[in-house]
Amino acid sequence: MSRQGNSVYLTPEPGRYKERVPDAIVNGVPFEFRNITGKNRQVEQEFSDAKTKDKAANVFMNIDSDIEIREVWRRIVMVLERHPDYTGKIVVSFQGKSTYFLDTGIFREKKSLP
Repeated sequence: MSRQGNSVYLTPEPGRYKERVPDAIVNGVPFEFRNITGKNRQVEQEFSDAKTKDKAANVFMNIDSDIEIREVWRRIVMVLERHPDYTGKIVVSFQGKSTYFLDTGIFREKKSLP
């Protein structure tokens, strides 16, 4: 993200006792970062883990495997259907080549890719 002109500040872990802090602050907005290197199920698990840290967390997922965008979309929708209280921005990058800037509202409006 910093290569694209964004200011990125990594936050130290752990924070204060029982306080969960975001992984980084990007342009003043807190983000959770997840790196996906495995199978389809990992997308769902990592996205869910990021959201349990904070329901309104913004999530950046770097997909570093051969998972297709349709499967990533489907897995995110699965998590959001189970948790209607989750909000925030979602950035999905496929091996640093294709990057999608989305938010939870887009996934709730359209159950499939546009």
